[in-house]
Amino acid sequence: MMIHSPEMRHRANVLVTYLRDESSLSKKIQELVMILTARAMDCQYIWHAHGARARQQGISDAFVDALRDNKPLPALPADEQIVVTYVQELFKTHKTSPATFQAALTQFGGLCRKSLKTGKLRLPSH
Repeated sequence: MMIHSPEMRHRANVLVTYLRDESSLSKKIQELVMILTARAMDCQYIWHAHGARARQQGISDAFVDALRDNKPLPALPADEQIVVTYVQELFKTHKTSPATFQAALTQFGGLCRKSLKTGKLRLPSH
C-alpha cells in the first residue's frame, strides 16, 4: 500500500525514526521487543531483520536461539525479563496482569504510561 502513497511512506519513516532514535528505551530492549513480537506473530521478515541486531545489542545467542526454536527461554536480567513477560502476556491474552504492568511502569516509567493504559493495548483517541 505504501508503494502507492509516498506521503504515507514518509510519515511511516518519521515514526520509525522516532521509535528507533528518540525512544528512551535502549537499543537492546528495542531489539528484544522486536524479536519477541516477530516470534509471537511468526513473522519471518521481522525475525530476519532483527535477530542478528538483537545479538549485536547483547541479547545472548542462547536466548535468541531458544526463542527462534520455541524452546524454554533462559533466564535474563530483571529489566529484560520484565519485557519478555510483558510482551508474552500481551500477545497471549491481549492485556497484561496488573503486576506485570506495574513492573514495566516501574522499570521504564512514563513511556509505558503514555502508550499503554491499565495494562491493555488501546488505540489513541482523537
